[in-house]
Amino acid sequence: MSSKPNQSLLPASLYSNMKYIPKPFLQDSIKSKVFVSLNYQTFNRDDKHMITNATEFAFTRGHTFKNFQFGYGASYTSGKASYDRYDNTGKLLNRDKSNFNSILLQTSFNGIVKKKNIEYRYLSLDLAYSKEGGNYKIDRANLEGKKFYTTLSNTSIYTIGLSSEIAKKSDDIGLAIRFGLAKNIGNFVYVNELNKTINNEIFPYVTFYLNYKQISVTSELSSESARLGLAFSF
Repeated sequence: MSSKPNQSLLPASLYSNMKYIPKPFLQDSIKSKVFVSLNYQTFNRDDKHMITNATEFAFTRGHTFKNFQFGYGASYTSGKASYDRYDNTGKLLNRDKSNFNSILLQTSFNGIVKKKNIEYRYLSLDLAYSKEGGNYKIDRANLEGKKFYTTLSNTSIYTIGLSSEIAKKSDDIGLAIRFGLAKNIGNFVYVNELNKTINNEIFPYVTFYLNYKQISVTSELSSESARLGLAFSF
């Protein structure tokens, strides 16, 4: 006997608020830089039954001083969520697609120590807020409590994270790796046909950053989400 489906429909920004904010290296002559980036963002859930794909345009600014750094920025994301649609017996009817968008505001503060050409960017406090729009949030609300679905209706997500980073620059090439743990603020109520469950887990986030002169590439991973971006600084 085959089991009935139970698909989760979650906000696309649930685990993607901890976006990396690049900051100048200590050896850079310019201590304050603006970064404009174009990113691809995805979120996969329940063995690829629920998937989002999106494009993000971001504007951030990073500042570096002798003993600390800080940065801030904003981004706009637009994409589509796809998920399975079932009949009353749990039989798959088709794949539905629904558009969504979101605005992200963020800031980051950290200490910094340099040994030779390696920078230890420690105890970074990462703060972010995102707001979701589009039809996908409406579809989640319409499916709340229905058979075969677990939904989360939150459209405003506040996130706090704590991370540390190791960075190195040689000639015109800069590298950085960041590791952190984050938590969304507040109660998140997951609703299915039978019950409501409050769940809000701490999740990890990792960033790999490569910089060459004014061009940089960023790869980011967190729980079930990923982001890949290309940026230009000035």
